Amino acid sequence: NADAATLLARIYLSAGNQRNPVKASTLFANAAARGHPEAQYYLGLLYQNGIGVTQDIVQAFNWFLAASEAGNTSAQFELSRALSKGLGTTQNQIEALRWLEEAAGSGQVDAQYYLGLAIEAGDGVAKSPENALKWYRRAAEGGQAQAQRTLGTKYLQGTDGLEPNAEEALRWLIAAAKANEAGAMNNLGFGYASGLVLPQNDAEAAFWYERASDLGLARASYSLAQ
Repeated sequence: NADAATLLARIYLSAGNQRNPVKASTLFANAAARGHPEAQYYLGLLYQNGIGVTQDIVQAFNWFLAASEAGNTSAQFELSRALSKGLGTTQNQIEALRWLEEAAGSGQVDAQYYLGLAIEAGDGVAKSPENALKWYRRAAEGGQAQAQRTLGTKYLQGTDGLEPNAEEALRWLIAAAKANEAGAMNNLGFGYASGLVLPQNDAEAAFWYERASDLGLARASYSLAQ
């Protein structure tokens, strides 16, 4: 049963003291060979990172492609990354964007965030801050912490057609901070330190700068020292 094999393989990848990536890879390979898209995606990840198998980025690409063609959105995102960087295949920005859009349109939040970045920068697609903002919002609403940080920061700064809005800035930056997004913590620190949109509060600023600093963000350490 391919579903059972895939589920058991995922358990072997996260079973603490009984973790066994080699058994997981064998189970994934069994299910993947029978056309199970989720198993194909996970097997691609194992080959990509050399976990339980010998690292092989060509094999990783091939399994991501098989899973993507079967509609697995996480595989579509990884396939887009591989095509963009030329990992295990010839670099192809047009195909990378096609698969990124496919994954984003199907609700894959990381793909939505990176599609927003591409549209904001005009990287292989028409530049449009307004459209980028729509993708950031979709990803943020889906729980993607980087998108939450980006959206909250834009409300804090009043950029890309958004009016400065303390309530929305706090809503999204705190959501990202709860997910341990150090950049969001730093930006909360800046918001409270500057008092431009958020109420000026040095104690709150120090609190958020310290949390970001503890996560290794150098600019937060510098601001905290100041």
